[in-house]
Amino acid sequence: MTANDNLIQDLGGRGEKLLVDNLHEKETVLVKLKGTFGEGLVITDKKLYVLKWGYMAGNLIGGRCNAFEYGSITGLEIKKNLLTGTFEVLTPAMQNAQKSYWGKGNEDAIKSDNIVTIQRQMFDLFQEAVRIGREQISKFHSGHGRRDSDLSDLEKLAELKEKGIITQKEFNAKKKSILGL
Repeated sequence: MTANDNLIQDLGGRGEKLLVDNLHEKETVLVKLKGTFGEGLVITDKKLYVLKWGYMAGNLIGGRCNAFEYGSITGLEIKKNLLTGTFEVLTPAMQNAQKSYWGKGNEDAIKSDNIVTIQRQMFDLFQEAVRIGREQISKFHSGHGRRDSDLSDLEKLAELKEKGIITQKEFNAKKKSILGL
């Protein structure tokens, strides 16, 4: 069994139900890890999810699922202390206010929508989740950059065709090449 085999864990009844209710059928789950107090982290090929259920996470009944689009994530961070730690999703909307595993009120990481609390034995798995999450964010941004470049290339190509510099046949061939068809 490799480390990646351990990256898909059972979230338990309420956690699994919460995930099923919010996951889109066309998403592939890459990481599914259980936090300390009724929390879960799910990384798919399309989004990153932070799930919260149970009394300690502020949900006596039901739960909440926060979906983060890769384009809105500015960073993923893992903070480790001697025995406890946190996995945090950083976005412009969720400023990096200091949260703590043992915090109270506004400093309580357990109830924060963008943080999963962890214990020492989970550090390596969550560190691997950070790597995979960052890889997905990078893929998202490189894919969008390529599309912007492709659009620019197509616009230039259309101008060349309009000016009579290239033929319709040449335009169609180059268009297919740019779009990868």
